[in-house]
Amino acid sequence: MDTASDVLNQILSTVAFPTPKAKLIEAAKKRGANESVLAALRQIPDKNYTSLEDVQKVLNKNVNTSSSIK
Repeated sequence: MDTASDVLNQILSTVAFPTPKAKLIEAAKKRGANESVLAALRQIPDKNYTSLEDVQKVLNKNVNTSSSIK
């Protein structure tokens, strides 16, 4: 089974960083992210993210990704 980090890595693997929150959501939609992933991304602060690790760190702080991203 994929972990939340694995799901994010797969979905956001084509994103060029740094990138704003809106681009992360757009990329997730294009990659077919399910609603739980999109909802988690919508909850993060509206800022520029420097890396996938930056996104994951903020998600882990703001959202319980283990239960919200499937």
